[in-house]
Amino acid sequence: MPATVLSLAIAGLVVLPGLSYLAGRESQYPTQKIRGFRETATIVFAGIVSVVIGLIAFAIVRASIPTHTPDIGALLRMPESYVREHLPYVSGWALAILAFSSLGSFLFGKFSPRLPSNISVESAWWSAFESIPDSDKVQVYIDCYLIDDSILSGYLYSYSVDIEETMDREICLVAPVTYKASKSSLAEELEDAGIVTVSASRIKFVSVTYFNV
Repeated sequence: MPATVLSLAIAGLVVLPGLSYLAGRESQYPTQKIRGFRETATIVFAGIVSVVIGLIAFAIVRASIPTHTPDIGALLRMPESYVREHLPYVSGWALAILAFSSLGSFLFGKFSPRLPSNISVESAWWSAFESIPDSDKVQVYIDCYLIDDSILSGYLYSYSVDIEETMDREICLVAPVTYKASKSSLAEELEDAGIVTVSASRIKFVSVTYFNV
């Protein structure tokens, strides 16, 4: 049992900080989805680096107050018996290192600068709707040209920031929303329409206009 607890703790010390790093990166801006070996390698590498930094911090604390930290020598010599006898104490310190490593990796992922690249790593919608000067002072008006040649128009309410531009993404338009049928010269306002959703599978392309608030 103690060996199992120790193994799970070691795995958690690596995996959770790695996941925290990815969460920090994705909270800052849309990022490319990575899967399989690349995702595992990113999580493991970020987790190992975070744990090393956490252990360095633990070593500094232990050097300052050795009597209030686990006996690393005894833990390495007799891991099962030491963990069995000091399970709450060892677990508390493991959780403290885990929390420190996870928080540090999240903050690093969130605030570390993105490397310059000629390849876009943002959603095209994110680039059109967000990457404009003083975006918080601008209203975004969208004309959605649909596959049946009709046009649905309105102010942007929300949208999917997923970089993978799949057909199940949606844009939400807020009133006033107008609809112009195919081959019609007149656009009609949709009455009693608070928010209208448009699936990307129905859109050929969008035209974006910016209005100062």
